[in-house]
Amino acid sequence: MGDSAANEAAAAAAAGNDAQAEQQTSLHAAAQDTQGYSAADDTLLDQALGNGSADRRRPDDSQFVPGMRAIDVEVDCGPNLPCKLLHVVIDVSPLQQTQKPYLGGFRHKHSGAVYHHAACQTPIDPKQRAVAAKGSKAGTVGYQKLTRETQTVKAVNTSSQTVREAATQMARPGLQLDSSRDRVLTPRPYTSSEAVGQQRCAAAQTIQRYCRGWLARLRATALWHIKAERDSFLANAATQHEEAAAADRKHEVERRIHPLEKSDFALLSSELEAWRQQQTAAIKAAKLDPREEQAALQLLLAKETRLLQTLDRLRVNAREEVKARKTEKELSSLSLPKTWTLTNGKKVLVHTPLTVRAAELQQLYRGLTLPNLILDERLDVLLHVKWAVKEFDCASTKELVDLIDREADLLNRGRNPKTLDGLRRRIAGAFLAFCQNPKFNPGAERLQIAHGPWCQASKVNTN
Repeated sequence: MGDSAANEAAAAAAAGNDAQAEQQTSLHAAAQDTQGYSAADDTLLDQALGNGSADRRRPDDSQFVPGMRAIDVEVDCGPNLPCKLLHVVIDVSPLQQTQKPYLGGFRHKHSGAVYHHAACQTPIDPKQRAVAAKGSKAGTVGYQKLTRETQTVKAVNTSSQTVREAATQMARPGLQLDSSRDRVLTPRPYTSSEAVGQQRCAAAQTIQRYCRGWLARLRATALWHIKAERDSFLANAATQHEEAAAADRKHEVERRIHPLEKSDFALLSSELEAWRQQQTAAIKAAKLDPREEQAALQLLLAKETRLLQTLDRLRVNAREEVKARKTEKELSSLSLPKTWTLTNGKKVLVHTPLTVRAAELQQLYRGLTLPNLILDERLDVLLHVKWAVKEFDCASTKELVDLIDREADLLNRGRNPKTLDGLRRRIAGAFLAFCQNPKFNPGAERLQIAHGPWCQASKVNTN
């Protein structure tokens, strides 16, 4: 009994010493951050501990190493347990009171407090510091200042009891279970990672194949549209070329059948001369008898004469048609409305009294030149022309009225209209002169040729 009690007392003393050493180490580290300590700090610390700790007896500082100071710290050991009084030694040497070097950390933006890393806050015993210095000088590894244990979480396996318990019951003799809702679960075939990789590769190839097919179809569609546009363009070009060739051929045929310009008659004359020379050369090359050759040449000359007569008749008809077109163009230009430009830039067409008068005279002239009119229509046109002319009393108008009365009288007598072509041409010419006279048609003044003083001087000189 005595030995066991002694052992328990020794173990308790060792545990107390270990706890006291740990508390001294932690307080030593906390005091090292204070960067200086004074007697006033001892008083404040005693007041903070309370319970009359200031009245307790303090240890003598002379028994410690110079630069070290001891303080009493009362530690709360928990509920229903007495407090322990621990003696803590604090290093207050001038080296510890100086400003610590900044070796890393961060600063609070709002409060301005500077927090250091563990490397600059871990206390080192002077003996250990001396050992580390000797080791660094000798080139060997000295005391390890920091360890990873202070930053490593120690994992502990624990067990937990759930709130709800569950269990399984198997059929046994004397116990029958309901298996109507049971299901048989059969595991599916196991798929290895290689098979999954092959499936993914096959799926990727399938996606690539469909994507490439889609892109190919898009490109084929674009090429098809380009080909269709090109074919359409070529077809339109070919159609336009054929239409242009047909129009040129029709124009060449028309200018030979119905010539109007000098170039048309020059072309017909050259083709007629080429035909005559070709026929003459053919007759010469046939080596006929003189009489037969002479007869063939006479026949060729007769054909050429008839063709020349036809060409002269076409020239006369063309001259008359060109003259009629020119006259129609002049009268149409007189009857066109005037173009006025407004202040806003727009243009409007305005009919003036001059253009209205010119349009009326143009309609009457067209009526006079229309062929194949029945008797009543011709008499109606002559009557309107007579009313328009009788507004002016002069020699030319009187002559035109007499011609109109003569044609009306002949038509009333039943005369054949073909025998009145000369009279009708005379009436049309006289009425055209009436329309082109500025006295009767004021708009025709701009069609007249101006006669200046130089014309009179030239006439005088020629006389």
